[in-house]
Amino acid sequence: MRNESMLKYLISDMDHTLLHNDGRLDLPTISAVRQSSIKLCLASARNPYSMVEFINQLGLTGPQLAMNGALIFQVYAGKVQVLRECAISRELARQLAIELQSLYPEVDFTWITRDHWYIPKMTPAMREEMKYSGVQPVIGRQLQDTAAPDQIVLIIKDQQLFSEVQHHLQQRFSDLSIHSSGDGYLTINAAGVNKGNLVQYLIDHGIQRSEIAGVGDDQNDLPLLQVVGHSLAVANAIPEVKTQVTEVINSNEEDGIAQFLSQFID
Repeated sequence: MRNESMLKYLISDMDHTLLHNDGRLDLPTISAVRQSSIKLCLASARNPYSMVEFINQLGLTGPQLAMNGALIFQVYAGKVQVLRECAISRELARQLAIELQSLYPEVDFTWITRDHWYIPKMTPAMREEMKYSGVQPVIGRQLQDTAAPDQIVLIIKDQQLFSEVQHHLQQRFSDLSIHSSGDGYLTINAAGVNKGNLVQYLIDHGIQRSEIAGVGDDQNDLPLLQVVGHSLAVANAIPEVKTQVTEVINSNEEDGIAQFLSQFID
């Protein structure tokens, strides 16, 4: 058993951190999570409904974070119960959509509310995302006709275009939280929304910062890793993440989280 016996919670990113590259959980990870004295919380850019299957597999009962922090929820009796929510204002979302359509019409634009994933039209990138996430989108709706989005997601596979769009939007919309979540996904949330929000939620409910660890691999995990008591990166994390953590563990393909948690099994 490790010396970090004071740890009570591990907040983990999902894709390329907890999950293998094909988007699945393996048995060693499931076993370690279920047996460890450390409680696991998920913190993902995903929408909550694409997380439920994994929450059930792992037997998680505590708070989880979706859409980079726009939604904190728990699964109870098979249903998503919202604990905290912070959506983007409709006006800001509208301005962003107009700007993108004018300057970058080739970019795949999609938005997510607490209940649905919306896409203007079906594209190859959207089909790929459907296959990976297992979530069926609502197609053809207009942004102004839906609930205020918790998250806007841009899918940009060209790295140069991705960097250009990210830089432009960060300069133009400084009152939004804009992060790369890896694999060509640019996630956009309301100001102040990030994965570190789950740490504050736990603190508000009596957990000490020193009792919370966090693990991730990409840019959108940094706000989490910067506020936990013990920060971890998987070996496959981007260099920017690995240089800012206290410990680098094995990669997602090498079951790094399972190996870390196994040290907290009596």
